[in-house]
Amino acid sequence: MVFCRSATSRCLDLFYLCNYWYPWRPNTEATAINNLMKQVFSFVCSLAFIGAFLGGVGTTAFAQESVGIKIQPTLIEEKVEPGMTKDYALKVENVSKVPLALFTTVRDIIGVGPDGRPIYAEDDQEDTYRVSSWVTFREKRVDLAPGESKTVPFTVLVPKDVSPGGHFGSVSLTEQPSGDLPAGTSIGFEVGAILSLQVTGDVVEDTRFRSFFSAKTVYGTPDVAFTVRLENLGNVVSRPVGLIDITNMWGRKVTSIPVNDTVAGIFPKSARQFDVKWKPDTLEFGRYEAAAAISVSGQKGKQTITSMTQFWILPTNILYPAVGGLLAFILMVYVFLRLYVRRKLRALSGARSGLRGKSGMSPLAAIVIALLIAVIIGFVVLFIFFG
Repeated sequence: MVFCRSATSRCLDLFYLCNYWYPWRPNTEATAINNLMKQVFSFVCSLAFIGAFLGGVGTTAFAQESVGIKIQPTLIEEKVEPGMTKDYALKVENVSKVPLALFTTVRDIIGVGPDGRPIYAEDDQEDTYRVSSWVTFREKRVDLAPGESKTVPFTVLVPKDVSPGGHFGSVSLTEQPSGDLPAGTSIGFEVGAILSLQVTGDVVEDTRFRSFFSAKTVYGTPDVAFTVRLENLGNVVSRPVGLIDITNMWGRKVTSIPVNDTVAGIFPKSARQFDVKWKPDTLEFGRYEAAAAISVSGQKGKQTITSMTQFWILPTNILYPAVGGLLAFILMVYVFLRLYVRRKLRALSGARSGLRGKSGMSPLAAIVIALLIAVIIGFVVLFIFFG
């Protein structure tokens, strides 16, 4: 694997940001500001490139300008027994055009972040699942000429009194010995393999929902986002997979969405979040129910857990015209009623021989009654959909 990022892109981001806040305008003040920003941009770029070539304590992006390393394997996963000793090896290749001096290092992993990157344990942090003290490299420094490949052997000695379950770490190569780094200084670059060792013994498999919810209660557009948070209370890696079944208000299943189709793992005593999106191809409207069913296969069989949530889809391109039409109906009813009442009052005030007799319903009254019925039907439909 190769980790690279261009330092120039950061300078360009700054330049574009400056242009965003100080857009060009054809006047003296804007021209002066624009020239000033160009000078700042040139100065920042110079500093960035100096930092990139000098190294120092810069970020990973600067260290990777001329570095390219491939390493195999990227994952070592195996079952071990207390007191066992086993030899492993990493194959490293320098794919850059410059010679490299690399240093071996081992770090403990206590979990995985939301972006999928491992979370490393601090030196003073207590952790039952540490593995770094088990690993011994035969060489602490590896020199590679351009295009050269080497095998880096190391030995794992499992303690006799180790707790059963999963133990995790990374066996890596860096450009600087980890022991020579001051506190708080980041490693310029690091490439390596994940070491996942499961010690035999009493295995505990317990995965639970921490939460399952929709990002919104009401969606104006059918672009639904779910968040599934699971926690592993066991002592081995949990690899949950499952489906989210979406059912409409009539009880019909609309679709099923996979959860964790990459079979990503959750470390013991940690949690992990999975984001799932649903964008239907057809028109959806009303109340929906989402049921998440997650299964975890392990040594003790399959564990299944479930959770449910609800949400609404009220498309604005349909809802707004419907509400507008309903308001128009109400307004028309109001206007017709006022006209009807005024007409009757004028007829009554102008009558000399009492009230007029009526042989049937007038056209105006029929229109008003029809509009009232339409409004009532509209409210009934709204109640069915949203009640």
